[in-house]
Amino acid sequence: MLKIDFKDYNHIAIILLGLSISSIIFEISNSNKIFWLISVSIVIISKLFRIKYKKILSSLLAFITIYLQFKLDAHILSKEFFLNILVILLILKYFELNNKQGHYFFNNICTFIAISSLIYGQDFISSFISTSIIIFSISHLYLLNQREILKINFKNLTKLLSLSLITIPFIIVIYLIFPRQEISINILPSQKNTMGIPDKIQLGTFDRVSNSSQKIFTYKDDFTIEEQLYFRVKIFDLLTNKKDWLSSKVNNFNNEYKNTFIPFGEKEQKYKGTLILEPNNKKWIPSLKNTRVLDNVTNFDDLNLVFKSDNKIINKEVYTSTYFPSKMNLSKNLQEYYTSLPNTINSELINWAKTTYANSIDNKDYINKVLAEFSSGEFYYSLKPANFGNNYSKFFLETKEGYCEYYAGTLAILTRLVGIPTRIVTGFYAGEYNDYGKFFNFNQSDAHAWVEVWFENSGWVRIDPTAFIPSENIKDSNNYFLKENLINKKTNILFSKTFRKLYNYVRYLDYKWTNTFLQYDQKSRKNILNKFLDKNYFIKLINNVIIIALCLSLLILFYNIFFNKKILYPLLIYKLKKRGFKIKPFHTHQQIFKMIDLSEQIKLKGIFNFYESNTFHYIHNNILERLNINLKIIKY
Repeated sequence: MLKIDFKDYNHIAIILLGLSISSIIFEISNSNKIFWLISVSIVIISKLFRIKYKKILSSLLAFITIYLQFKLDAHILSKEFFLNILVILLILKYFELNNKQGHYFFNNICTFIAISSLIYGQDFISSFISTSIIIFSISHLYLLNQREILKINFKNLTKLLSLSLITIPFIIVIYLIFPRQEISINILPSQKNTMGIPDKIQLGTFDRVSNSSQKIFTYKDDFTIEEQLYFRVKIFDLLTNKKDWLSSKVNNFNNEYKNTFIPFGEKEQKYKGTLILEPNNKKWIPSLKNTRVLDNVTNFDDLNLVFKSDNKIINKEVYTSTYFPSKMNLSKNLQEYYTSLPNTINSELINWAKTTYANSIDNKDYINKVLAEFSSGEFYYSLKPANFGNNYSKFFLETKEGYCEYYAGTLAILTRLVGIPTRIVTGFYAGEYNDYGKFFNFNQSDAHAWVEVWFENSGWVRIDPTAFIPSENIKDSNNYFLKENLINKKTNILFSKTFRKLYNYVRYLDYKWTNTFLQYDQKSRKNILNKFLDKNYFIKLINNVIIIALCLSLLILFYNIFFNKKILYPLLIYKLKKRGFKIKPFHTHQQIFKMIDLSEQIKLKGIFNFYESNTFHYIHNNILERLNINLKIIKY
């Protein structure tokens, strides 16, 4: 059985290797995780055997692993790629460890990975693992500089930990004085540029972009329910001749869209939502309809009802939003724009729309008939539909199997064919509810597309065609909300209740961590410093410190009197002297015991026995230890 010896720096190196890999492993793909696992297995097995030409073999492994890592990162020289390369080099360096110089270099790589992971991740898990790496790195360096072999006991372990933990108070003080700054080093692009919503929608687009568990944002408020969680990011309102959906620039409408947005103002309902957005290297900020992001660093597009940041989001950010109802008045030109279509629409689709509309009472009745087709049981929700290009007619009339953009794009075309203003809205839907913190987690797999239809008296009305597909017709889905229907069919440990509870609790800790530390900025620092400079606050602080110190002293005294057996004998001697017993310093405990009456001897015998066994056992051990040392000197 493998045992970790904490006094051996070689064993500490194993712990550092595991922690360094763990600090980044949550950010990489499953294929990359398997690749690292294979690499570590090869290195550990190789170290168990004496292999000749180790340096040549290590160099060959380095070339192979770096090339494979480059392939896994899709040939992109990104920040993530170089962090992954550092881990690969660390694994290979562990293979070469055979002297203290190699351990020093190994330690430096671990420290650099810890700092990089902390800056890059900023979440609870990254911070915890990075702190653990730093603690073990200091212990590793301490052991490397020891000339004697440490005896593994509580005292030495405490010494090792204290050397590392002593840095934590200084880190906290520095953190309070120097708040989190927006450090941006954009020498290399990030793979997170692929996060979010693409700039163009084709059939199959969301199949590609949503096949990822990358965390996007966390959201919490006191009013929203799952069915209402449609977060807007981009609007697609222009269909090209190739039937690609694009986003029109608001500036192209000139004065047509001005005065379309009329706010009602805040209602009596005191609504406040909190959104924690992961770094995405883009400017978009997800938002719910009829809400307003309060932060003044955002720009509001009042035609599309979406928000953007002034700068690219390169660090985790926290935004607050409030309830902000509004109505819109679209000009005739804009209404015509939202019904425009290219002349490349299939004639069969046109005929179906015109025939169905002719047999409908009004626009709402026509839309209900389209949605009835989706809910008829003939249509299926699938991640792997047949690939036939942007042929909406083939999907609607023949294959009837697709992803969210299939249904949203088809509904938008069918409504525009009969003159109903429509646009496609994309963003994130539903998310995963966390019972511990009462918030929702949204991943890249929650990317979604739906439709907004214009009604004269109601404005833009959301219609999600995928919501009309029967649950039994959902073959597979990346979206957690839709996947809930499939969980009972799975036997994977990832879907077990125990694992889910543990997973939700870790996400809850990350949420609390973010709300506590991530929002600490320049303004927060000034507020704290101003409080310390305030005389009244400072006096209150001193009083609280004194009260806490007194309480701790009383607790220590209470413990010593009632629980600490070592102090019972001195207290007993003190009481006996008070009662008139003439006890001298040279008296032994046996002599003192004989001075007491027989009835009291029976009551106090336990205290004297404890004193005797504790005192003379310690002396006996000291004598034996000195004898052993003397024998070693004589032998030497």
